[in-house]
This record gives sequence, C-alpha cells and structure tokens, in this order.
Amino acid sequence: MLNIENAGETVQDIASDETMPEDRTPETAALSVKKRKGPSTSTTLLYVLILFFVIGFAAFAFFSGRSKTFELILCGLSMLCFVWLAISIFPKSKQFFSGERILTTEDKAGERSRLRLHPTVRTILFALLAQVAFISIVYAVSVMRYGFGGTIIEEYPRLFVSSRALAFGDDSRSALSYFGLLSFILPENVNRLVAGSWLIHPVFALNTVFVCLAALFDYELLILDFDKKSSRFGTALLLVSPSIILMLQPMSGIAPFIALSLLSVFAARKGKLLAASLLAVLSMAFNIFGALLFSVILLEGIRAYRCLKDEGEKHKAAGSLVKGIVGAFIPAAAAAAAVLVSAKLGVGLPFLKNGFIWFFEPLSRLICGPSSGMTTGVLVISIIAIILVYLLAVFAIRRLRTSHAVLALLDLMLMPSLALGSMTLLSVFAQPMLTSMEASVLSRKLLRTFFSFAMAILTILFIVFFFTKRPA
Repeated sequence: MLNIENAGETVQDIASDETMPEDRTPETAALSVKKRKGPSTSTTLLYVLILFFVIGFAAFAFFSGRSKTFELILCGLSMLCFVWLAISIFPKSKQFFSGERILTTEDKAGERSRLRLHPTVRTILFALLAQVAFISIVYAVSVMRYGFGGTIIEEYPRLFVSSRALAFGDDSRSALSYFGLLSFILPENVNRLVAGSWLIHPVFALNTVFVCLAALFDYELLILDFDKKSSRFGTALLLVSPSIILMLQPMSGIAPFIALSLLSVFAARKGKLLAASLLAVLSMAFNIFGALLFSVILLEGIRAYRCLKDEGEKHKAAGSLVKGIVGAFIPAAAAAAAVLVSAKLGVGLPFLKNGFIWFFEPLSRLICGPSSGMTTGVLVISIIAIILVYLLAVFAIRRLRTSHAVLALLDLMLMPSLALGSMTLLSVFAQPMLTSMEASVLSRKLLRTFFSFAMAILTILFIVFFFTKRPA
C-alpha cells in the first residue's frame, strides 16, 4: 500500500537541499546554504505542473456552462489523481537526471547470461500462437452462437473487419480512420474497402507481423528494467489481455501503433533520439497519440546531456541535448499541424469533432454524459476498466523509469479523455506503457501466474458476451 506520509516526505526531500554531512564545518555549511537558496529545477517543474492543473481546472469549471456539480466533482477528483501521479514521479526523477548510471538487467547480467535474455524466436512463436488461439476462439464462439457460416478463413473479414459486433466492434474496427494521420487520405469507414476484397489477405499478413513485432519490442523494452520472468509476464499479458482483441483487428491500427511506439521508446533508451522521433511520427500514422512520445525523447535527451556533461564530454553532451529537443519537436509539431489542418479544412481526425471535451476525465462522460449507443454492459465494464487503470497507475508509476512514467501519465490523461466514450476500452488497452505498469506492480510469481490466467479468462468471457454479440 502507498504511504501518503512517506510520499509527502519524499517530495519534500526533492525541494530541500542534500543533507549536510557531519564532517562539514559551519562555515562550509553557510556557504552551501548561500549557494543554494533557490528551489531546485525538479521542484520548480513540480510547482509549475500543479499550477497547470489548478489553472486548467479553474478555467474548465468557469467556462463549462453545461457541467453539473457532480461532473465538476468527478473532474476535480481526476485532477487530484493526476497531481498525485505527477508527485509520485518526482522522487525517482532526481536520480534519473543526476547523471548517475542506472544499471539495466543487461548490465547486471554476465556475458553468457546476457545472450539468454533475448528469446526472440520463442517470443515471436508465442505471439503467433496467441493470434491463432484467439482467432479460433472468436470463430468458435461465433459458430456456436449463430451457426456455421463458412470456414475460419471465409469468416475472418466478418469477425475482425466488418462492423457487426459490440464493444470493440463498430468503433475499434474503424479506429485507424478516426485517430490516425492516415485519416486524411482514408474514408471514415475504411474497413468497407478491405472486407470482401483481395486486400484482406495482405492486410491480415501485415497485421500479423505487427502483432509479433509488438510482442518482441515489448519484451526487449521490459528486459531493460525488469528480470526475465517479469518481462515474459508483461509480454504474455499483452497477448492474453483484451489488447490482443484490438490488435487482431487490422483496421484499428492498434498493432502497428503499439509496435512502433515501443520501438520508439526503445530507440530513445539506446540514445537513437532522431530515429525515435521518426518512429514516433510513423506511429502517428495509425494513432495520433503517438505524438506523446515526444516526452520520452526529450527526457532521454536531457538525461544523456547530463551524463555526458558529468563525464567531461561537453561537445557530445550538447549534441545529445540538441537531438533530444529536435527529436521531441518533430512529432509534437506534426501533431499540431495535423490538428490545425483538420480544424481549418474539416478533413481528417474525425475524433476531434466530438464537441464538448471534459477536463482530462472520461468518467464524467461515461457516468453523466450520453452513452453514444453503448449497451449497459459495455458502459459498466468501461467504467470499471478506467478506474482499475487509475489504481494501477497509482501503484506502478513511481516504480517506472522517469521517461516511461511521464509517457504513461500523458497517455492516461489524454487518450481516454479525447476519445469517444464508446472508445474508452480501446484507449485503455492501447496504451504502450500498460504492460510496464503491470510488470512493475505484479512482481511475485504466484501473483503473476494468477493474474495471467485471470486476464486470459476475462478476455474469453469478453469475447463470449460482448465481442461476438451482434446488435439487435
């Protein structure tokens, strides 16, 4: 459980100077105090962030004439939650920006053991097996419910491309043409172009490859910070949770979005900041929320600058800082330009035309707003899912690497808030850092095993009661 008092003390430690060693003389201590009488950079950023939330919420409460008291209370609670998450990130950020080397799992392993940390072939085979298993489960449930309508190959377009199901159905199967930059050149119901045409075969093959790559990149990113068992657990969750149902729908664009996002984060971790920037832009083609990767690129660039500067390599340090700033600017500028063009010309990114947007808060829309054609069951599980991911973030975000934690916070703030209410489940299970948060919290073997089986069963129940159920 979180200890609020300890967390408060930790945040105070950030704002205060380092504890004075016993061997310092009073004169040295006095000079140190004079030298450091201003707040630290991390404390200043924390105050700015809290001020941003407060001003934003005040503006929202003042200008949102349609908001009722209960809605404002929900939004206020949401703001407090995000402020708490932001505060939780700061204690670990001090070490992240200090220039000290943070050992990864690879660093701690021996040369022979290091080679065993990367079971590439097994990860890909497991991803293929998971895809075959869940496609077969969806097909079997559909046959039992509606009778035999053709072979699994013949039924694939109806089950995973045509919009005839609930929950992850109508919305998620056209998500690519709602969220991606490709929406500028694709019709909103792009799935109609694919279902029943020869395009279904190359689209299926390409999507299968992206699901395998998403699993592989997820594992390679997890193994940098976690042990092998925790990394395998995180990757398994990606392939047995409802995320797999989203990734199996090629027109959702979720598989390439997750794969490219994870690869972008991995490249940033390895110091390839400009490559990470280009990968972020590619991920935006499928989902514009890939622009949030700018945070990882910028923070990793600042960290590289601090590390190289402490090592005396000022020229390389300056280069890393410039690459971090430029690399962060590219996806952020691309997203801003896309939003501006969509607003001015009225084309592309249809999700921006949702109208009234709540203040970082999907719960208000789900509880108080219109259900957007959602059934009661889907509405309830959407509310439960967003509450559970909030709770997961409270326990997990302070354990993540600072750059990963900031990306998780931004995703959690913006993806469920800006998406349609009926796309809440999509926005929850399409977050690239979700498996990292789960792996950081569920560290015990018995708990990991139980959670994996429970998630697989829940996914199957979701298929039975929601995914394959057609509207009346």
